[in-house]
Amino acid sequence: MNSVKMFSLSEIVKRLSDRNIKIVSQKSGVPYQTLRLIAIGKTKRPSYMDMDKLRTYFSVVEEINSSAQE
Repeated sequence: MNSVKMFSLSEIVKRLSDRNIKIVSQKSGVPYQTLRLIAIGKTKRPSYMDMDKLRTYFSVVEEINSSAQE
């Protein structure tokens, strides 16, 4: 099922904490500097487009991970 989960900013920050931000930037389309600021808590209100890209990225990653475990 291809549905995008809704992640809050705090969930996105948590998910970024153990990821290589450069790779997330390349794969999600969110600029590296923007991701870095989100990850360190400097950006409290990221743009809707950036959040949407991150939600899509993390939803796809979760779907791939759950498929690999089956």
